Amino acid sequence: MVILKNLRIFTSNLKVIYLCDRLLKTHNMEIVQISCNKCGHPMPKLRLTKYGYDFCVECSTVSTKRGVPVMKGSGDHTWTETVIMEEEQYKSYINPEGNPEITFGIENS
Repeated sequence: MVILKNLRIFTSNLKVIYLCDRLLKTHNMEIVQISCNKCGHPMPKLRLTKYGYDFCVECSTVSTKRGVPVMKGSGDHTWTETVIMEEEQYKSYINPEGNPEITFGIENS
């Protein structure tokens, strides 16, 4: 193990993995688990205490979010913003006519 300015380098099977000291300490912590109120499976207690969710990720009804980059401005005064939208909004944005050939590859994502 080589230590370079709080960076630990591990080599394994010709791959180099960089792990920060902080990540190593967090990784070794035990996460306190509680039961999900909907399905009863274990979930992190921090999900309830910090974020207020009393159910696990699998029981969540929130859909996947997508981001679309949007170029704003003109000339040499341009910038890019990211618009966050729901999965259904994204599908209608990239394919407003509902053509099934255009959605090839995103229907299972």
